[in-house]
Amino acid sequence: MNRKITIAILAVFCTAAVAEERAPLLPALQAGDILLCDGFPKRTVTGTDVTMYHLARLRYSSVRTFQKDTGLKVDGIIGPQTQGKVEDEFNRTFGPLARAQTNAPLALTAEVITNAAMASLRLTISDQLNTPVRIVGVLATDRDDRLTFSAPALSVRESFCRHNPNTGIVGCGGGSHETKMCPSGTVIEPGASIQCSTHVSRLAKNEDGSVVVWLHYLTWDGTSFRDDVRLKRPR
Repeated sequence: MNRKITIAILAVFCTAAVAEERAPLLPALQAGDILLCDGFPKRTVTGTDVTMYHLARLRYSSVRTFQKDTGLKVDGIIGPQTQGKVEDEFNRTFGPLARAQTNAPLALTAEVITNAAMASLRLTISDQLNTPVRIVGVLATDRDDRLTFSAPALSVRESFCRHNPNTGIVGCGGGSHETKMCPSGTVIEPGASIQCSTHVSRLAKNEDGSVVVWLHYLTWDGTSFRDDVRLKRPR
């Protein structure tokens, strides 16, 4: 009797684990929706931002799980076979995306602001269409390459090269972080814009460097756009 109860508990646990793995990551994009999205880190093809959206809508947060379920080589890499299979499964389940959008809905501008105490980067995102757009969130990956869906944020990378006048040696480095953009579901009206800001570290006298901001996103019909801005870091 106890053995039967134990088996029943294990069965319930396994069912719950499968349900958690296949829980929806995000809702379907509606007309006017913008989904921030970067390419999958382990890939041999382009257009993996669309593949990530397909996977999320198919209730997968793991490339490996999709590969296992569909009989593909389980390597966690989005290559031609995995990308094609994901698109086939998406089209069979939901129908193909129209991909008819030709004009970029958003424009990104950036400005470095300095004073005696600190330096910051002011970012402006504008709606270039004659219709409102809605920023639904950002589709990204964690350290285990699993898909995550969270509030909108922009990727910012600072880089530098340090010069040693005595030896002539040049050492370069840098780092990246995310800055919160706006609450999920924020609507930008035609011709309007939203702003956010983030801290930027100053360069030393013997350093040169830049700061880059990435704005990569999908429109509601699955068209991919990117708008990157590079500026000199302040001293």
